[in-house]
Amino acid sequence: MNARSTSRFLYIIAKLKPAIWDSIHPHGPRVSIASREYLIAMAIKGFASELNQRSLSTKLAAVQKTLVQFAGQRIATDYDDDNWCGTGRPPIPVPGPNPFGFSLDEVMLNPQPLPPKELQREIGGYLLMLSEATSHEGAAKDLGSIAGSLMR
Repeated sequence: MNARSTSRFLYIIAKLKPAIWDSIHPHGPRVSIASREYLIAMAIKGFASELNQRSLSTKLAAVQKTLVQFAGQRIATDYDDDNWCGTGRPPIPVPGPNPFGFSLDEVMLNPQPLPPKELQREIGGYLLMLSEATSHEGAAKDLGSIAGSLMR
């Protein structure tokens, strides 16, 4: 799973209303805060590797490290409170190959590599979405400012 598809997945999870998900799968699986923050950190790592600006890559590495440390602290807390595992819950349904009726890869109009400026804007948009998905306020603020500088 590459950084773009991971961030799309995280954005869908973050924006999906819990009431809607609960009506589809009553008392369905929860995504722990620790796992969400770690996935966001992994997506940031992928985006940082695509940027050619050393200063922004360094800032993204710092945000990534913050999120991994935050996730590590939350894993211990969630494990003690049994909030990590879905014990007593129904099995997680696995959707088919196209759960939305289309593949996210089909949406791309131009599979060619983007020009550097367009790539920066695209990465900025994804970082902005990730800033909305994270629970860590400091990381959200940093991601928002980095995203703003990339989209200018």
